[in-house]
Amino acid sequence: MDLLDMTGGQVRLSAGMLAVGPLDGGTVTELPGLQTFKGLVLGLIPYALVACVAAFVIGAILWAVGAFGHNPQHSSKGKTTLVVALAAAMLVGGAAYLVGWFNDRGKEVSAPASTATPVVVDAPALTEF
Repeated sequence: MDLLDMTGGQVRLSAGMLAVGPLDGGTVTELPGLQTFKGLVLGLIPYALVACVAAFVIGAILWAVGAFGHNPQHSSKGKTTLVVALAAAMLVGGAAYLVGWFNDRGKEVSAPASTATPVVVDAPALTEF
């Protein structure tokens, strides 16, 4: 029994099978493939946090080497790396909460009802010459 028949330029599925593509599942209020995208993003968050921790450690090492080596330039770069890594970790860790919070605030906002009245202009009739 052939599960997929592609004769004549048409794809026919046998009974009980559904065609699932990357753009299936979209609705009026939701983009197609949004669940897949959310899954990918949520899967990348731990790796981003590990990268932030690695940058934090590198910054601490750079700061320590600069301080003990009497090199203020390395010490300053290490401090900057620490601050940037900490800010990035906070942003990555709190991204889901921030998006949810802004989404909730956006649902509370509504546009006022339109009070404008339509203007009807009496246009002269077109005549043919």
